[in-house]
Amino acid sequence: MPQRSQRVFEILLAANMYLRTLFLGLLLVFPASPLAISQASDNSQNQCSLHGTVVDSKTGQPVKGAEVTLRGGGLGSSGSWVGGQGRSEPAAAVSDSEGHFAFDSLAPGRYRVTASRNGYVNRGPRPGAGLSLVTLSSGQQVSGFVVRLTPSAVLAGRVTTEGDEPLPNVSVEAMKYTYQNERRQLTEVGTSTTNDRGEYRIWGLAPGKYYIRATHPRGEAARPGGLVYVPIFYPGVTDPARTQPVELHPGDEATGIDMTFVPVRSVRVSGRVLNVNSQPDKGAQITLVGGSGSFTFPAGQGSADAKGAFEIRGVPPGSYTLIAEQFGNGEGDKVMRGRATVEVGETNVSDVEVVTGPGSSVSGHLHVEGKSNVDFSKINVALDPLDDLAGLGFAPDVSSIPLRPDGTFQFHDVPEGTYRVNIIPVPGGYYLKPSGEGDAAEAGVKVGHNRSAAVELTLSAGAGGVSGTVTRDHQAFAGATVVLVPDPPRRAELRFYRQALSDSAGRFTITSVTPGDYKIFAWEEVERGTYFDPDFLQVYEDSGKSLSMEEGSNVSVELELISGSD
Repeated sequence: MPQRSQRVFEILLAANMYLRTLFLGLLLVFPASPLAISQASDNSQNQCSLHGTVVDSKTGQPVKGAEVTLRGGGLGSSGSWVGGQGRSEPAAAVSDSEGHFAFDSLAPGRYRVTASRNGYVNRGPRPGAGLSLVTLSSGQQVSGFVVRLTPSAVLAGRVTTEGDEPLPNVSVEAMKYTYQNERRQLTEVGTSTTNDRGEYRIWGLAPGKYYIRATHPRGEAARPGGLVYVPIFYPGVTDPARTQPVELHPGDEATGIDMTFVPVRSVRVSGRVLNVNSQPDKGAQITLVGGSGSFTFPAGQGSADAKGAFEIRGVPPGSYTLIAEQFGNGEGDKVMRGRATVEVGETNVSDVEVVTGPGSSVSGHLHVEGKSNVDFSKINVALDPLDDLAGLGFAPDVSSIPLRPDGTFQFHDVPEGTYRVNIIPVPGGYYLKPSGEGDAAEAGVKVGHNRSAAVELTLSAGAGGVSGTVTRDHQAFAGATVVLVPDPPRRAELRFYRQALSDSAGRFTITSVTPGDYKIFAWEEVERGTYFDPDFLQVYEDSGKSLSMEEGSNVSVELELISGSD
């Protein structure tokens, strides 16, 4: 490079370094530009905070050491919580000696607040089960937010033999009625095992009614003389229909829930399993189901012998259903099934005969009233068993099929039983209209051995809607569980129930309501599905608002919140 050019380059480089140094110095000496101040101020002003207190719902006293979790998001169209708004990751805090907690530097948005502590029923993570919601607008500073924890309850007692001897290793379950596929059934929610003194203790229970069941450590194994121990329910009965519930309130410790096992004389049940050709059905699996599906008795080695004969020992008196299933000797991959009702008394039963077969068909046609733009390709037809055996796995291999373009459908190889035929999903604004006595959508369809069934379904565009607002002390309440409950006798049919959650303005909307009479409730805290229980609804019957839904009607209603302390 020529000397002159080199000199010019060095001068320019030095000038550039000088200007950069001068610029950095000016930034340190002089304040930021008005634009920069405005941006920082906006970020600071947008930030929100949430300060609150965790209290005991029974005493109102502050709860120290509660773990409080804050998660951002919103409520989706299905009523489930959807993350992504406000804060992507959950924040956590622990309440101090005064029950206080604080969350600062929050973005505007909707948040879910949950809390937990030993000795209390955890504030559930799902809407409708103790969910606290708060919506923060830009720059809002919320204080005085209250999270209430419900003290958990305890069940305790003693299990003994008929000689008042303590019985260890007994499984004791606290059970509640729940609803699955429109069937009311007892479900375990807490369990314990007796110690060497025969004592048990089940803790952490939410308030409510519980049914207590104890199972002998020897199960139904026969003792000398054919005596057996069967599961018992408090206060010591074998029939679930005769059990007495134990009602628990917040913080209760119910003691003295004692039970005594008394051996029951048992008999032998025997018979034969035949196939559709009246030939012995070798290897058929046998199950004896007692009562309403509450317990089963496995059959010896679990199968019929070469002559189709089977024998079940140690069966106490009662009403049973005998199920036979053939998985290997049928047509192709089809499962052959059969059932028979068995009444067991004081003597052996030896003439039971069960015939297995491939099942029967259920066919039908879906009609749509008036002009319709319903897309049949998006609809499935469901076959829902109505008897208790479905809960034990004795249900159709295929329970849902697509609707054909012409609105017809057909199920094959359906086992004996009673079924309700539903369509999924019901198009918005439509409902499945009853067609009179014996309607498949209302009473169900009965499928017998080698007896097919045909049903007709009608889809009507006359479904209604309910909208409104939930308030507490004349203020909009967010996160209330709003439930539309059908009046009797339709309360046993879960498909008529509708649920929604109130938004930040307390508003809610319920669509696709079948015409009829209803009551509508708005609970602050209610476990999902609890409102299916008639005993639970009876307590709040006067707190509901009656509605009569006509064809195509849209009703607006204002609801007062039913709080957890009501």
